[in-house]
Amino acid sequence: HVFPPAYDFEWTPTTRDQHVQGRHPHVSIEDEVFVETVGGDLTIKVENNTEDGQGVYAEPVDEPLQSLADADIAYARIGPLILIRVLPYKETRPRYLVFNTRTRDVRRLDGIGQACRRLPEDQGIIFPGGYYLATGVARTFDADTADLEYERVVRSVHGEDVLYVFHARRTGRYLLLPYNVIRKEVATPITCHGWSLFDDGTLIAFRHDGDEPSRVHPMQIWQTPYVSDTFA
Repeated sequence: HVFPPAYDFEWTPTTRDQHVQGRHPHVSIEDEVFVETVGGDLTIKVENNTEDGQGVYAEPVDEPLQSLADADIAYARIGPLILIRVLPYKETRPRYLVFNTRTRDVRRLDGIGQACRRLPEDQGIIFPGGYYLATGVARTFDADTADLEYERVVRSVHGEDVLYVFHARRTGRYLLLPYNVIRKEVATPITCHGWSLFDDGTLIAFRHDGDEPSRVHPMQIWQTPYVSDTFA
């Protein structure tokens, strides 16, 4: 019982060849975005300017006295988006940020660390608890995303709808994110503890409320576009 890879892309680690020295040194990522963790904060810049420490995004780091080489930085290019993974010096949890080359906007989305998949047609990315579109639209869901892993994807016959399935093995929770390519949105995230999808597209979701045994469990029946090829 092996889960698929958490990512459908490769992270590229930065090297010293990408270091740009100066009064405020930084790491150049494809000459489009510049990252540094020196001077007490994690800063994202859009200009290759080492004389000025200002950027379009900044947040404090735990260890202010660190050099440019102390941080572990990697990135991935997905269409117009550049995903950045940063582990500052003496920290244990990487930080995940998305830089949009079109809007020049930066968003921190740590849910990417659990799993992240490309949306169809390079429309953006989806991860446990939310998605980020190339247009700059970001949405997160008020759902328990702890321990969620990417399990699989179900595509509709016409290709307009895609169902992303995330699963927490220890607690048995599922998060189903149905994405529509035309509307470019996830309509209604489905949280459950078990689900079945039938040939005619009927989806039954089972929920377990609480830790005590029970004779009755809530079930939901959804009519979805995810019919089987044979049924279509």
